[in-house]
Formats: sequence, structure tokens, C-alpha cells
Amino acid sequence: MGKAITMLAVGSRGDVQPYVALGKGLQAAGHRVRIATHSDFRDFVTQHGLDYCNLGGDSRAIMQTDLGKEMVAAGTNPFPFIRVLRQLLVDNADEASERSFEACRDADAVIYSVFALPGYHIAEKQGIPSFPAFLQPMTRTQYFPVQPVPDLLRSRLTNRLGYVAAQQVLGQSFAQMINGWRKEQLGLPPLPRAGFYSLLDTQKMPIFYGFSPTVVPKPPDWG
Repeated sequence: MGKAITMLAVGSRGDVQPYVALGKGLQAAGHRVRIATHSDFRDFVTQHGLDYCNLGGDSRAIMQTDLGKEMVAAGTNPFPFIRVLRQLLVDNADEASERSFEACRDADAVIYSVFALPGYHIAEKQGIPSFPAFLQPMTRTQYFPVQPVPDLLRSRLTNRLGYVAAQQVLGQSFAQMINGWRKEQLGLPPLPRAGFYSLLDTQKMPIFYGFSPTVVPKPPDWG
């Protein structure tokens, strides 16, 4: 018998479309799939025969705000990008967490994108499985860097440490917000000091990766 699966997808059209494809595959396998995302993707989700839940916000409208333009201007520089992203998520945290909880209320499992932060915590609260589904490598590896770097700086050690650093930067940027929500709304203990993204490796989470192994071959140390 198929399961009820909720997928939380946050971001632009390029961030959301792969989850529609995954959702159609899961539906074809007999599962009931709901995609929770921004209001401007409602028609895109439903025209593919998937259930839709509104996470709030219009991604195109957000990108036209001063914060959105600042995020685009940051380009590949991760520090201003994360700073602006954090502000956007904080500004919409109450609405997004409430809507995410409602979207997952009757789910048997939750799949969440890299910035759909409530997914893991709601599943923990409800005692159901959750799975990160990412569109870029987030798991530590010694075989390639997390960000493009000069060949001179590449080594197996620096490659792996780069992922640890990236997980820390992301995790600590959202730790206060997430731990406050876990305590006040979900009645859960705080995350480990290393932050959420470190759990990908320490808990050996199964991860769905939305890219071809022809583009990024699976490294031997991913297990």
C-alpha cells in the first residue's frame, strides 16, 4: 500500500521543478504525494497531478525585493548570500513553520530541500521518517571540494575540511532560530552544537541527490 509523502521545496523555479519530477516518480510507484512550496508554483504542481500545499510567499515577488536583489548580487560569494538568505527565512519563519507543519500533518514521510528547514524537525516531532533531497553535494568527501577552489589548494584533507566548514557556516547561521522553534513550538531538545547540517554525516542520513552520476560521480567515501 502506498504512503502519504509530503515534499517541502523552498526557492526558485529551478529549486522546485526537480521535486515535481521526483513526486511524479513516487506517485507512479503508488504513493500519494503532496508538494508544499510557494504560491506562484501552485499551477505548476497541480498540472502534473500532484497535491499542492501553500508554504506562503511568492518566490518571484521575493526576488524583486531589496533583499532578493541583494541575494542575486551576491553571486557565488557564500557569505553575503547566506546572510541575506538568513534574513529572508527569519522574516518568514513563523508563517513557513506553521504552514510546513500543516502540510506534514497526515504524512507517513517527509522529503525536504536544502533550505526547507522545518522538514527534519517536524518529522522528528511526529515520529516519521524524513529524507533530505538536495540538488548539490552536501555530504563530506575528500574527492572534490564543496566550492570551486584553485588546484593549488586542493587536497583530500582540504576537500573534506571544506565541507565541514560549509556545514558549520550554514548550521550556525540558523541555529538560534531553529533551536528556539524546536523548544517553543515542538517541545524538542536543541540540536547538537555543530548544527543541523553536520547531522547529514554524523547520523549517516540517507540522502536523495538530484543530479546525474555522469555529472558528479558518487565518491567512494559516501558509503
